[in-house]
Amino acid sequence: MNLRTILTFKKIQHCVVPSRAKKPIQIVIRGLPRGTETEEIKEGLIKKVFNVAKVIQLRRFRDKKPLDIFQVHLLKSENVKEIYSLDNLIT
Repeated sequence: MNLRTILTFKKIQHCVVPSRAKKPIQIVIRGLPRGTETEEIKEGLIKKVFNVAKVIQLRRFRDKKPLDIFQVHLLKSENVKEIYSLDNLIT
């Protein structure tokens, strides 16, 4: 029996936090045109052998207009640190 089973059996409220090893790395890409499709960014990163979970274009809070800032979620892999030295998506 593990701790989670015991807490559930005794009906004690608890929450489980995933380990850092399972959480994706989140990076921000700035300077791309606002009209850039998130699929284009995702395909460009996949061609560079990154495991992309999702790409999101951030929006202004008040009027929901898209910004030129994109958030990328990368799954952990052996080459994930190379993203910090990347200077373009198209080569």
